[in-house]
Amino acid sequence: MQFKFINLSEVRIPDYFENSFPELPGDILSSVEKIGIIAPVQVIDSEDGYTVFSGCRRFRAAEKLNWQDIPAFIYKRNKITPLDALKISIDENHLIRGLNDFEVSNILSVLEKHFKLSGEEIVKTYSRELGIPENFAIHEKYRLLKNLDEGLKLFILEKKIPLKTSSSISSWQKNSQTKLSNLIKNCLMSHNDFTEAVTLIEEIAHIQKISTGDIISREDIQSILRSKETIKADKTSKTLKLLRDVCSPQKENLKKNIRETEKSLSKAGLVKVKLSELLEGDEIKIEITVKNAENLGEAAGIISSDRFYSNIKNLFKIKPKSIDDAS
Repeated sequence: MQFKFINLSEVRIPDYFENSFPELPGDILSSVEKIGIIAPVQVIDSEDGYTVFSGCRRFRAAEKLNWQDIPAFIYKRNKITPLDALKISIDENHLIRGLNDFEVSNILSVLEKHFKLSGEEIVKTYSRELGIPENFAIHEKYRLLKNLDEGLKLFILEKKIPLKTSSSISSWQKNSQTKLSNLIKNCLMSHNDFTEAVTLIEEIAHIQKISTGDIISREDIQSILRSKETIKADKTSKTLKLLRDVCSPQKENLKKNIRETEKSLSKAGLVKVKLSELLEGDEIKIEITVKNAENLGEAAGIISSDRFYSNIKNLFKIKPKSIDDAS
């Protein structure tokens, strides 16, 4: 490895090394403009110039400021593989500033799609380096972030919205995400305001079996957002109150119907049916408890009856995808 100043015209950044989000934050540009680049970028030499693999934001800042050259540590291409270079980049960024959720998402995508690593290998080898749990379900939440609206990403990053909320929004339809983005532009939402609004929208949409975008498009909500006389902070409080007023009775009504359905399907003292208070997802979990083995036949009769299916279908307005029996 050697150090020297290299001409920017000789440098390129492949997509699989440019994983920063946002690509060039204002504070980085301002810092480079005022004090220059203290930590040289790291590059690999090639037949037609150099490939930056660590320090992409510093390079973009120098490019934006029309610099002619940039300080760099140069690796010989026969001494380092692209995957090893990515590992160095991950370690440097994680150590110096940490990686945000969207950068983790970008890197996971690169490992899978460009380097063709299996999900199991990524979870076992890279979780610690990325600073995330060694857990397939958590990795999947990060991967979902690739589907998120760009405008929402910036808001989520600024407000430090948790992965649970941001990954959930990532599963929304694109037009629903656009409507949510428009909602936050017209309001003045804090971290807590936003997470509550998303939770309420998702709960109402699930109970009513309509899209999250349909909830945001309600005329009463749009009327609040359109009002020119109402300041953004008041639009936020009014929107949240409306969502609470809509959600609360519907949740209570659903819970009441679940309890009544359980009672009607159970057989006193012998067979007990328990339904989860499902407010998200599409799978319905049904527990069947019997007093003793002699009642297994009666339990089987209950869950195989037309009445049982009809009650469940009417209650949740969807066809059950799976039924879990428990004794």
